[in-house]
Amino acid sequence: MTPAAAFCDVLLLFSDGSRISAATARCMRYTVTMGRQRVFAPSANGRCRREEEHMDLLICCAVLLAAVAVVFLSARHELRTLDENAGSAMKQIGTHLSTRFDAVLALLEVAQGYAGDSMAALAEQLRLRRRAVDASSGPEDVRQQEQLLDDVLAAVSTTADRYPGLRADEAYSRLFGTSDCCEQMLRTSRLLYNDAVTRLNRAVRTFPTSLTARLCGTAQRAHWEA
Repeated sequence: MTPAAAFCDVLLLFSDGSRISAATARCMRYTVTMGRQRVFAPSANGRCRREEEHMDLLICCAVLLAAVAVVFLSARHELRTLDENAGSAMKQIGTHLSTRFDAVLALLEVAQGYAGDSMAALAEQLRLRRRAVDASSGPEDVRQQEQLLDDVLAAVSTTADRYPGLRADEAYSRLFGTSDCCEQMLRTSRLLYNDAVTRLNRAVRTFPTSLTARLCGTAQRAHWEA
């Protein structure tokens, strides 16, 4: 027998029937029993509440991790795109520089018909010192190649001063004009390169892409200084 039932039976035993009836005793038995259930109910409810709180915490952690992953992937894509744009701009510079090299070498071939061995030696030196410019190259690499071309063109111009026929040669004038045109295109490409590098460097320095840049090893690029 439960304590609640025993308590109610005692009430029935000592009641005189006037104030505590059997119905009242049954009601009290019900009330005590329900009270006992209420005493033990909070324990079960507390466990449920703790489980719900634990589940809510897990959901919050999962959402936070998903948000961090999305930010990281987005920043990595942005950095990769900006770095590729800067590399493409440098490759464009390399393309114009290569065209200018070809024009100067053709110019030296024309000059060989007048100056002979000196122009041939200069052309051979130019071929040996020529370097390819690709996406990983920097402004200093381009600057050295341009300086080499400028020195060769200065030597050819000096030679043309000694040989009026060379300066009057149509091929000489055309190839010199091609070299100048390539130089103009190089200037435009330098501006595009600087713009791409500015965007990349800003992203590398700015949070949160700066953290992604460190994790992915994306570094800033050097600007083209005038």
